[in-house]
Amino acid sequence: MKNIISHPSIDNLIVQKLSIHLQRFYENVNNYPAYQNPIYHDDFYLLIDPIVKSMLLKKKKLKILEIGAGKTTYPIYLKNKGYEFNFTAQDINDRNKSYLEKICDNIIIDDIQNIDGQYDLIISTFVFEHICFPRFFLESIDKLLLPHGWHILISPRYDFCIYIPPSIRYHKNTYLLQFYIIFQRLITKITTNQDF
Repeated sequence: MKNIISHPSIDNLIVQKLSIHLQRFYENVNNYPAYQNPIYHDDFYLLIDPIVKSMLLKKKKLKILEIGAGKTTYPIYLKNKGYEFNFTAQDINDRNKSYLEKICDNIIIDDIQNIDGQYDLIISTFVFEHICFPRFFLESIDKLLLPHGWHILISPRYDFCIYIPPSIRYHKNTYLLQFYIIFQRLITKITTNQDF
């Protein structure tokens, strides 16, 4: 089994176990919404438009990468706007590969640290809350950006006190994990120190 989200220097056993559990979940789940139907985030895409337009003033055709693409509709949105782009979709499994092949220029089914090339724009919509090692994820993204490139990260609000990330909702000890997360949020609010 590939280790899709761990960082080589991480020695936190709890996070490593969560990472393995999360990986198995995505390999075996059948009713996960991102695997079911195309996902329309047009309200968010509209907010990105000014950035895309300003980039297209400097460059005729953009190289765009979507991390954790699922059944994205972003290439359809961009095409309907008349933008010039080369769109690469990345995901950790091939469940949506046939869908993505119809709308994307390139598809990568692999870990982000194994992606070659650089991109003008990298978008990750509702992916960050699924990541076990956020610092490593962001470092990997940074290496994929061209100079003056953008990473647009869209994620739920974590300051909502009872929000539980999807990466934990399917864990067998959900209540214990919920308590731990709420406790960690309280510590972070009090000390203003983040774990990453």
